[in-house]
Amino acid sequence: MLFVALVALIALIVPAATGLINEGGYEVCGADCACQAPFIHRVPGGSEKPVITYGAGQAPLNEACYAADTCTGYVSCCVTKDTCISVHGGLVSSNADLYEGGCYSDQSSRGSFNTAAGCTGVGECDEHYLRVNFGVTTTASSPTMITPTSTIAARLSAHDWCGCPESYMLDVSKGCACVCDPEYAVSSWVRGARTMVVNASRCLEVDDLLNPRGCPKKKLSTEAIIGISVGSVVALALAVVVFVAFCCMSKSKKKASTVKQMPPPETNVA
Repeated sequence: MLFVALVALIALIVPAATGLINEGGYEVCGADCACQAPFIHRVPGGSEKPVITYGAGQAPLNEACYAADTCTGYVSCCVTKDTCISVHGGLVSSNADLYEGGCYSDQSSRGSFNTAAGCTGVGECDEHYLRVNFGVTTTASSPTMITPTSTIAARLSAHDWCGCPESYMLDVSKGCACVCDPEYAVSSWVRGARTMVVNASRCLEVDDLLNPRGCPKKKLSTEAIIGISVGSVVALALAVVVFVAFCCMSKSKKKASTVKQMPPPETNVA
């Protein structure tokens, strides 16, 4: 009985320490991800990050700008807020992934804020997403981009993870291989529009990327963490109760055995 309780306790605690795979997403590793090949440091788009509400007198430092002569590595990059049109002659990007919280600008072709995502204004340009995932930098035209503060940089990198390279997807059935994604759109314009067209023939010439180290760890959702914590406490309490009961039973048996072995009391014979 005691053994069973201890096994249950270990079963609940060990997964938490070794990285239980859960649908909450990959384990976050921050800006300093040390990923094992073939997995690489990936950054989720701004639309997958929390919406930030700015107080009075506060505003984002930069905006996402579609300006080929200003951006290197991609057609859009971050420039100082309110300079995309007036200084760089570009178009304010309408791509939600380029803004923290998915809060695109009302100055973009969308003409309004992303209220469906809970945005009441424009979000910070996600320089971290553009730089890490696409190698994007802003060229030396003035003014270019205001360097994000340490607080902003920490927010933008807080959800980084180790994932498959661009155009690949994780396949657990193949031993956690990164396999060709048939829905990947080669065109960056199509990807930006999120118009996914299945192109299985493209995958016939693409090899899978095997990962001998197994699946990258995944983060636990808040609900899973709470569940493990509560379960561990319950299991520990059960183990303690069983242990105490076991000890008491042992002492009772020992006492009973001692009583039985005592000689009968002497009687006075007249």
